[in-house]
Amino acid sequence: MLKPEKLNALSHKLGHTFRDSTPLMTALTHRSFIHERPSHVYPTNERMEFLGDAILALVVAEELFTRHAELPEGQLSKLRSYAVNEDTLATIARHLNLATFMFLGRGEEKQEKDTILADGLEAVIAAIYQDAGLPAVKQAWARWQKEMNVDLLDPRNLEDFDAKSKLQEYCMKSWQELPSYEFQEARTPSSLAFQVTLNVHGRPLLSTQNTSKKKAELWLAKTCLQNHLHLTLG
Repeated sequence: MLKPEKLNALSHKLGHTFRDSTPLMTALTHRSFIHERPSHVYPTNERMEFLGDAILALVVAEELFTRHAELPEGQLSKLRSYAVNEDTLATIARHLNLATFMFLGRGEEKQEKDTILADGLEAVIAAIYQDAGLPAVKQAWARWQKEMNVDLLDPRNLEDFDAKSKLQEYCMKSWQELPSYEFQEARTPSSLAFQVTLNVHGRPLLSTQNTSKKKAELWLAKTCLQNHLHLTLG
């Protein structure tokens, strides 16, 4: 259980004061903590994550449908994927300092993995929904974006997010094959990272290092397209 002052701090961050903190405590409980503290009174947040994922998808889909009457279904789906993808949710979770409030195992506390943060945020969204319904979720979602000065449903976001798909389409049209990404572990003093190489038409074009495979892949595809490296291959 969070101490009252910490619960108040989290409520302030989230923009929602809970009438019943029980769902929130469950949402903050990662399975790594249960493994180390089996006497912890709350279950893991995995079921809450499942519910929060569905609720967030509905909130985003409804707003997209209302705001962008001019966009076809395919573009709406891509924008929804951008808004609720792991990297986006982890970024919001970091803005909220969510990891400092979560019940995590000792190993997970140090790393702040995107997956854990994104799943934790989805679980918290489920807790807000259980406590106050869909309007409260919509209000919190809008508030977080305003604080971060971002609009996750702006179609211009797809210019970067869609880079991998664009590169795939080019490769399939040109050579009937997909680009590939090779991974090698590259440990840093603070965490495990990955050395990622983009291969197009059997040739390595460029490499980068990142703690997130998805972020590395996106950066490689985007850089390849921006510098027209794919056009240099016969």
